[in-house]
Amino acid sequence: MFSGTSLRDPVLINAIGHTAGALLFGLILELLIRDRQTRGVRPVRLSILAAALAHTWNVGSLIALAFPNPRSILIGIVMTISFSVLSLLPAVLLQVALRGRQSLITIAGYVVSTAAVVLHVSELFSPSVSGHCDGRFMNFRAQCRNDESAKLAISAQ
Repeated sequence: MFSGTSLRDPVLINAIGHTAGALLFGLILELLIRDRQTRGVRPVRLSILAAALAHTWNVGSLIALAFPNPRSILIGIVMTISFSVLSLLPAVLLQVALRGRQSLITIAGYVVSTAAVVLHVSELFSPSVSGHCDGRFMNFRAQCRNDESAKLAISAQ
């Protein structure tokens, strides 16, 4: 994973960031669980969920960075889980921020997050259709076209 890397290498920077995130969110998760056990505070439940989602995303990304074969089905499953929990995190944080008010906005947040999870899972089962390339963001379109051109060139050989 780290052979031939420099301080400007994105893999090294991502590995450092995800390691720090996994450690920090693991610590936050432990502190929240202890606080809930000692004080029995109920509102901590969503904070524990948010910390667990963030921790899971960081650990999943570390597993993907460390795995030698990024195109394996195992990494596909790990990344699907990782990005799915990352997609659920904004809805949980929105619910925490709204503190039970504005239930319609909270529901809308969960609907959007669930749609993102469905897209991630569908991409796992249908790798020929990349959900990331179906987005309407113009800056990603060129990269997706290049990826599709590379796939066509490889399949033609």
